[in-house]
Amino acid sequence: MQRRTYLTRFLVVAAMAALGFTPLQAQTGPSDDNRDEARARLLYAHAEGLLTNTDCWGDAAEMFERAARLFGPDHEQTFPAMLRAAQLRYYTKDYEAALSLMEEAARIGERNGRYALAASAYLDAAAFAFALKDSQAPSLLAKAVKLAKSPYLSAAERLTFEKRLGTLKVAGR
Repeated sequence: MQRRTYLTRFLVVAAMAALGFTPLQAQTGPSDDNRDEARARLLYAHAEGLLTNTDCWGDAAEMFERAARLFGPDHEQTFPAMLRAAQLRYYTKDYEAALSLMEEAARIGERNGRYALAASAYLDAAAFAFALKDSQAPSLLAKAVKLAKSPYLSAAERLTFEKRLGTLKVAGR
């Protein structure tokens, strides 16, 4: 199993090297946006390919996060990539990173008008924070509830959120 993980990592690194990946600091010029998006799409695709092997979820989380950052804050794929990174960090028991990434995903979703998804991400972040006994848990929960009351959510989206909120067993709620 360990050998397969190293082989997977090697293949991903070889593919990235073949495509000319360079450090983000060294990239300049007007064509960088297109190169960043192409690299982000490649990373996203490779990360999706790793999802079938639980031993590779940490690597997949890193790739999803890097893809989200390469896509940039306003790209339609940024939110799903960051959300996936947060979920995988949670599943690999990297709870603090999961909390940070989930909160970032929620902010991205909110900024891009994906209010139902952002509310759900804030709710997940609040759950992570309560589990970690993090002091920001109540404020994250309040953000989730505030977004869920937005007029931009459909009745069905609001109902789905309320059901999730009802199943969340958190202190003080």
